Amino acid sequence: MNDRSSPVTHVCSSRGRGAVVPRLAAACSVAIAVATVVLVAQQPKGASPVTDKQRKNLVELAEPWPDAAAIAKRKADAEDRALFHSSEPLEFRLEADFRTVQRDRDPTSTTVYPATLTAPGADGQPVTLQVQLRGRGILRRNPRTCDFPPLRIEFPKGDKSDLKRSLFDGIKHIKLSTHCNGGSDFEQYVVREYLAYRTYSLVTPWSLRVRLAKGTYVDATNGKTIATKPAFFIEKEEDLAKRMEGRVAVLPRTCLADHDIDVLTQAALFSFLIGHTDYSVFTLHNTFLVQAQDKKLHAVLYDFDVTGLVDPPYARPSRVLNLDSVRDRLYRGPCRPVEQLEPLLATYRSKKDAIFDLYASEPELDSNSKQQMKEYVADFFDIITDKGRTARKLVGTCNKEVW
Repeated sequence: MNDRSSPVTHVCSSRGRGAVVPRLAAACSVAIAVATVVLVAQQPKGASPVTDKQRKNLVELAEPWPDAAAIAKRKADAEDRALFHSSEPLEFRLEADFRTVQRDRDPTSTTVYPATLTAPGADGQPVTLQVQLRGRGILRRNPRTCDFPPLRIEFPKGDKSDLKRSLFDGIKHIKLSTHCNGGSDFEQYVVREYLAYRTYSLVTPWSLRVRLAKGTYVDATNGKTIATKPAFFIEKEEDLAKRMEGRVAVLPRTCLADHDIDVLTQAALFSFLIGHTDYSVFTLHNTFLVQAQDKKLHAVLYDFDVTGLVDPPYARPSRVLNLDSVRDRLYRGPCRPVEQLEPLLATYRSKKDAIFDLYASEPELDSNSKQQMKEYVADFFDIITDKGRTARKLVGTCNKEVW
């Protein structure tokens, strides 16, 4: 997309402009001051400056790992988030001055606005929370793309007695994916993207959990209902890291050797399945990394609206990829021979029926969307069950000099 980071591949070696910043082992074994100097010194000419988020993350990565008991507790706490205990759509009411919220379309803005969120608690009784919210994203925050942008909801920091009774206990903030524009088609795009996340979780644990919802949005200035539309909540990146006994690593420009190759390949295969090219592991565009205790990085993808599986009207592939449509598949993962891909492809083949059942059994998905999604994914399975097509699509077109 013209207004997004171009999801292009990059040369990554121990020399030249693609050198990793910083080498992960060094970043985790030296003091933060040294790590920051390394990060800044190795920035290629013209690269974006080191952000406060990166500096804060380097502090965390320089700290020793917690002991086994602490890691186990963090994992249990993250796994136990009540919000993700059910797949039933969560009905909620969100009241705010949405005209003010929607006027704030600067993608760099972090200004928050007061709101009231009401949703069933852990006991099924309504819980009302005073929260703050803001728009998020780049493409969908652009008013030319969406009338109603995706939201980030921040929960109270003071008295948390009501929060503890809610399904959001233990969560400081959360992403909410919304309907973008009016009309039943856009409601279907929400559900289709939700199912893309669910598909990801079927094939790998290195994926974010989601909870389908139905939101009623109310104008706080006059009490009138703006809309009641499908939406879904997305797990925090930090919670996934804790579930996988790791920690988030904000390290752009990493090299292939820094990664768990199977997790990276699995992410690329999933992207090939849903027609997802709007990401970059190299620049952390629609990607985040989880560092394991062995220092290996695990790439996790998110934001699946600009894909062939969802296919909203605003979705366009990056021009640099020379694709006509987001429905055109392109494998953008590491180059590996078919023999190495086969165990991962076998995982997909074993999940074929479960994936089709996921779409067929979703009551919020209309028959047209069910058929379109099934046909699109069926083509993926045709490719990976034909050795010739597998070799051409997943091996023959990759460039071994870049990733």
